[in-house]
Amino acid sequence: AVFVALNPEGIAIMHKLREQGHRVVVLSNTNRLHTTFWPEEYPEIRDAADHIYLSQDLGMRKPEARIYQHVLQAE
Repeated sequence: AVFVALNPEGIAIMHKLREQGHRVVVLSNTNRLHTTFWPEEYPEIRDAADHIYLSQDLGMRKPEARIYQHVLQAE
């Protein structure tokens, strides 16, 4: 899917979960072009998450099971 807009309700839920003491992470399929664009364009995502995992950096993509396993082991 192409990222085109923020979901304000999703961002609010992420903040609420963090306020309740939960760790919130994002796992996104992406490419180098997007990694230079969206963090600056949408800092709300970065600010609402404890960590952002990017497929570009991990060398794996969703829906590969090993990318989910990697995040679970890292967390």
